[in-house]
Amino acid sequence: MTTEPERQSLSAFLAQAGPGIDQAILAGRHGALGVADYLIGHLQNEPELTAQMGKFRNALPADLTGQPLSVRTGIVRTAKAVLADVKARWIAAENPPLVDEIDDRLGEIGRHLEEVERPHTDQLSDAARQIEDLANQTADLEGVEQRLLIPAIGAVLLFLLGLVLIIWPVIFREKPPDTASFEVLACLSALPVLAFYYAVKIKPRSQIDQRIDALNRQYFLPNGGIYFPSGPHGACVMRVDWTPPEPELPLDKAPRDPRKNRDPEGRDW
Repeated sequence: MTTEPERQSLSAFLAQAGPGIDQAILAGRHGALGVADYLIGHLQNEPELTAQMGKFRNALPADLTGQPLSVRTGIVRTAKAVLADVKARWIAAENPPLVDEIDDRLGEIGRHLEEVERPHTDQLSDAARQIEDLANQTADLEGVEQRLLIPAIGAVLLFLLGLVLIIWPVIFREKPPDTASFEVLACLSALPVLAFYYAVKIKPRSQIDQRIDALNRQYFLPNGGIYFPSGPHGACVMRVDWTPPEPELPLDKAPRDPRKNRDPEGRDW
């Protein structure tokens, strides 16, 4: 048995999403600091690395939920810069601990920091306004398929007539087809011309739909909703059950320690 998705007004959705966003931001900070404390616990003989990890901890203040997104983004940028320095020092150390898992741990911290940058309700409101503006740009394209239905039928009939004009002399007059005549070319080109017109006409709508989808994925979907712009029943947010995909380690941003590609005897794997 399937249930209908819950339909909410934007204001009701934001009122429910706000506490969850605060909780996610705090959980991201807590998770990042937890991994940092785990690493610090193995750095008894590495004072420089311990100091840098302490600097990272200090870069994440406790009152993150009260900060606007721009401030939190700056905080995360600073924290990531410290992590980049930690990684470089870790790899360059004489005998660093946890070398087999440092990339994984730093990647884990990075994923927690993404939660710290989660947009709050004011950014969701801005995203809703952007979606409305984008939807208004394609209002004149609504129903274009219905308006082109009769021309499409006519183009198909002309295309079939063009085929008949080609085949008729071959079958009944035993003459080579005259594919270069104006009538044949006009009939055969009707359908491709209409298809080209349709493609050009809906291209802006396709691009705008992609931008709307991107805004929903960035702002609303992580909070369990999809925003639909104003329509016959007004704008709304549809509640959805969504589980984020398991994130992959950002190996392109944090390449693995080359020493991990060697066996105990020093040979490349």
